[in-house]
Amino acid sequence: MKKQRNRGNFEEGNFLIDTCMPSSKPRITLYMDEDDMDCLERWAKDEFLTVPQLTKVIVKRAIAEYGKQCETQTEPPHPGKTNKKGFQEE
Repeated sequence: MKKQRNRGNFEEGNFLIDTCMPSSKPRITLYMDEDDMDCLERWAKDEFLTVPQLTKVIVKRAIAEYGKQCETQTEPPHPGKTNKKGFQEE
């Protein structure tokens, strides 16, 4: 039986989720396996964050790491000449 997730409805006391002002920031939707979501929920709880907050932290760290990798490349990779990680093959 599937576990029901809290959708932030007013009846459960999560009225802040439903009454927040809309944001002009771009949005993404992420679909994942139940096991991965359960892991994210546990991790977020350990960090005293919500799952969306933790996800934002993870993405920001990944973007920073990607930026560091891009800075070390001398020239951009040519189409069709990249390895699986997106770096130019010698």
